[in-house]
Amino acid sequence: MIVTIFQILCITLVGIAFVLAFLDLKLSLDGSYFHFGISIILLCSFCAIDLWKQPLEFNLKWTTIQHALFCFIPFFMVKYLAILTKMKNQKIVLGFLISATVFCLLFISSLMLYSKEGIATPTILYKIGFVPYTLFSILYINFIIVKNLIYSQTETKKMMVFHFIGTMLLSVCGMIDLYQLLASKFYPFFAVSSSMIGTIAMGYILTYSFADQLVQIINERNSFISQIVDMESKLIEKNALTELGKSSAKVHHDIKNYTFSIAMLAKLIQGSNDAGDKAKDRIKMILESVSKISNYSQQILEYTRVNLKEEGKPIQLIESIDGCIDSHYSDKKELFEIINEGTKRSIIASKDRIDKVFLNMFKNSFEAGANKITISINSRSLKTHFLQ
Repeated sequence: MIVTIFQILCITLVGIAFVLAFLDLKLSLDGSYFHFGISIILLCSFCAIDLWKQPLEFNLKWTTIQHALFCFIPFFMVKYLAILTKMKNQKIVLGFLISATVFCLLFISSLMLYSKEGIATPTILYKIGFVPYTLFSILYINFIIVKNLIYSQTETKKMMVFHFIGTMLLSVCGMIDLYQLLASKFYPFFAVSSSMIGTIAMGYILTYSFADQLVQIINERNSFISQIVDMESKLIEKNALTELGKSSAKVHHDIKNYTFSIAMLAKLIQGSNDAGDKAKDRIKMILESVSKISNYSQQILEYTRVNLKEEGKPIQLIESIDGCIDSHYSDKKELFEIINEGTKRSIIASKDRIDKVFLNMFKNSFEAGANKITISINSRSLKTHFLQ
């Protein structure tokens, strides 16, 4: 009856271990669940031999297989503890892997155990090699756990408490079985080996700890996904507003150019001696309408404006002005007067945009009838005047 219960517990634990390892691979976790799952599978495989094949003896064949499996258990346990504790020195993990491989080959080569009266008996090599390896593994694993139990943060400390309890149970039970093997005597507890009791106890304790952490990870991921969905919807809305803002800025810019030209021409007519009082009144109405159109366009721009930060580089204003004149008004250079008060005034902007600003400014001035354009640059401002 007791053996059957432990068989059921062992099978269930293996199933849980497979699920944890699968979830680690499927969800692209940090790898600790995968290595922990492999550790539990190896421990349960070790104990399954005692449950199904040699419940009350040390048969050479099955004991050899048990030890070949056991060789890799410290490696996988140290590996997942290294991930959990963010261990920087990975050489010790590699050392455990190399040691596990060497001892596994020694057991397969029958250099570690031999049969004496039908009972698996350790050789000298087993006593001077594998026993120290086992003791060092137990001490080192518990050292990692105790160290992080003392110095780790709250969440990691909670896991380390479960690890400390589980590994201490497994260590004590494993040492009992190791002593029995060295003494070639078997004293089963409750009709099962001590390692079986320690493995089942540690397996379920640590599985609960990992499951609790997994629930937290899934909750954090769900929260993160919700934030991404929310940010994506806001980004789509912002992109729409950005496009609307850009379109509004272009429309506003074109309206401003036209209204500027209309206003300049109207002022020129208004100042002409040929214009009568009635014509001047109508011109005044035109100027008021132009002002209203400009204000309305500005209001639309402010309403739809989105704060966008475009990448820009420092641009020397004098260089940009000279470049614009050379490119578009090389035949009218004598109409430009640039007053630079010895300062190299620069702004952070897009070169194409700033060139377009000066081009439109000069174009509007000439369309309004300017015969000369004066540009004054000082440390505080940029001023542009045009003269008829």
